[in-house]
Amino acid sequence: ELMDPQNPCGEGSNWRASNNAVGGTPGKINSVYGTNPDVFPPKIFSAFAQDPLSVIIYFDEAVDSLSAKYASYSIDNGITVFGIIVVDKKTVQVNLSNPLVTNVMYTITASGMNDCIGNLTSNTSAGFALTEKGEAGDLIINEVLFNPRTDGSDFVEIYNKSDKIINMQDWSLAKISGDTVSSIYSVSKIPLIMFPGSYLV
Repeated sequence: ELMDPQNPCGEGSNWRASNNAVGGTPGKINSVYGTNPDVFPPKIFSAFAQDPLSVIIYFDEAVDSLSAKYASYSIDNGITVFGIIVVDKKTVQVNLSNPLVTNVMYTITASGMNDCIGNLTSNTSAGFALTEKGEAGDLIINEVLFNPRTDGSDFVEIYNKSDKIINMQDWSLAKISGDTVSSIYSVSKIPLIMFPGSYLV
């Protein structure tokens, strides 16, 4: 059920499971009705170098497309922004005048965009890098928990022992028995960066 009808930007955070004993409240005020205002401006959730001349920004909430198009974007280390493409309500592509360099850490900063209710971002930033393709031996499985306690979880810990910045998007973990591969689990559907010497669980 929707919690606060006055918060059109709330998305998932504005929905709750009905706590009515019959499972819903058709024709009546929602059982979870309450105040849940959106008072925070959009922030950069993550940034990813798509190629040497474009960076994709993912916001943590929907942004107004017009304000996102004409907002201010800057990148350090001498990189110049020359164009903006609003991909969807949470994603912006920033096109660059000069190319990024592999394995250099950059910071992108954005300001001047607002969400659908009008909360305005002053400054929000995220680090990113142009990644290299990982090869055999760059990453290792460092720890495995396959039989957790009742309240625990299975996990696999991965370690980047290379000097590369590697994107884990589309990497998978799987079981192998002889020539048979099974139980394939995607590590990430979106860009997920591993820096040299970093861990991922």
